[in-house]
Amino acid sequence: MYSNSSYKPIVLIVDDDPSLRLIMCSFASENGYTPIDASGADEAKILLEKYTPDIALIDGYMPGMNGFDFCQYLKENPATANMPVILITGLDDDQSVQRGFSSGADDFVTKPIHWAVLRHRMAVFTRLGESKRSDDADSTVATSYEILANIQKACKEKIDTIISVAHIGKDSIGEVEVANFEDLFSTIENCGEELHNLINKLNTK
Repeated sequence: MYSNSSYKPIVLIVDDDPSLRLIMCSFASENGYTPIDASGADEAKILLEKYTPDIALIDGYMPGMNGFDFCQYLKENPATANMPVILITGLDDDQSVQRGFSSGADDFVTKPIHWAVLRHRMAVFTRLGESKRSDDADSTVATSYEILANIQKACKEKIDTIISVAHIGKDSIGEVEVANFEDLFSTIENCGEELHNLINKLNTK
């Protein structure tokens, strides 16, 4: 059973048998998942426009696009390529197994379904996905800190430049021509504009 009560992973269930599909949806709900189901690949594609499942359970043999071809379709689509796919099939011969793995399936469960085995395999893939999301979040935070550090450094450099120019101007009153002061003021103005842009970048993060 999936134990993280704060989040219920979405499981896509694709099977042309309505009775088995209903049982699988009930099984998924009882084990802490949010099931979405389709009777075939075409219906599943429509669901994928709205949902981002954490895992998919797909019948190997269905009318229209079969489960093997649909699995390959999912793995070739960048939006679903990393979604774990468990193929469910009544055949476990070498040819069917090879065909499944060649299509990109991450695992197999044979019919009649051994529910304890399916529960375990779903939990394993869900935890792997959760770990990846956590790693991605940590990477995003690290990148954000790096960006902020670079902006902070740039701001300090611009402020130091403004202070230095102000000191030069103060010490040079009465000793330099107006044209030279215009250059100093231009430097201050440019630094001010760059600081303004840096602050805007912070506001958009």
